[in-house]
Amino acid sequence: MQKILEKVRTTIKKAVPDAEETITYRKQRATKAIVPIHRVDRETAGVVLFSLNPKQGATTHRSFEIEGLKRYTKLWRQLWKKRALRIMNWQKNIITSVEQIGELLSATKAIAVLGIKTEAQANQPAFYVPSYLESAGFQIIPVPVYYPQVTHILGQKVYRKLIEIPVEVDLVNVFRRSQDVSAHLDDILAKKPKAVWLQSGIRDDSVAETLAKAGIKVVQDRCLMVDHRQRGKVCLSREFT
Repeated sequence: MQKILEKVRTTIKKAVPDAEETITYRKQRATKAIVPIHRVDRETAGVVLFSLNPKQGATTHRSFEIEGLKRYTKLWRQLWKKRALRIMNWQKNIITSVEQIGELLSATKAIAVLGIKTEAQANQPAFYVPSYLESAGFQIIPVPVYYPQVTHILGQKVYRKLIEIPVEVDLVNVFRRSQDVSAHLDDILAKKPKAVWLQSGIRDDSVAETLAKAGIKVVQDRCLMVDHRQRGKVCLSREFT
């Protein structure tokens, strides 16, 4: 939303250089609700843009006094149409087919494992799945939720937040209960990986939609190890046909 606001603001200033801008702030309780980002005041021929800063709990009002309101309205409709098209296309980032999964895995090298367990829990999926992936050639970046005393897992340095990882992450493999996934949403969005994979039994459609709209591919309720093994079998069968 902030990028859209800045793009609209830049467009206004470019199209109407003499537009006078005033910025005011109004404190309000931060919410997850969608905040309107545009309103036209036809009485004063002005335009008001809204943006919400959840951290500060404030709404920013950017007001432009514009004489040529018709000219601005045309520009706004063009921008809004592009935004609407982006919103309609978010479903393509929800990955469900075998072909899509194959393409995703082919493009994946670095995997951050959120909720990874330690060697002491070697019999649990949250350890043996990433262990398998490492043996398959992926770079594993451990991001445990518990075990504060642990500094390395699978021989790799531990990070406590995704945003702390200094390299680009292709995929975040999530081992958290469905009801706990949303608590990591801000961290995932801040890191902006190419994809997020929720392991078997893990699903949060609301989080998946938010990630998809942010341009992040999402897989839900599937085992990354099983799909990787299955893909290997498919590749082998094609070689011998």
